[in-house]
Amino acid sequence: IFAAIPAATQTLPTGMMPALALAPVTPEPSGNDMSYFLRNGKVEIVDGFVPSHDDSLFLGAHPRAITL
Repeated sequence: IFAAIPAATQTLPTGMMPALALAPVTPEPSGNDMSYFLRNGKVEIVDGFVPSHDDSLFLGAHPRAITL
């Protein structure tokens, strides 16, 4: 996970989540990120760029969607 599409939250219908972009790249912190982890078969979302969290598998991170 290295990006969310669309990058602006106002373009999504209420209650919808953005699509996530996946690739074998190392994400870089933007200063306002969301990190994703897999633990016990469930995806957990953590505020900030956090490359490790408890005993979870780091899936990636991306900048938080902007608000226009």
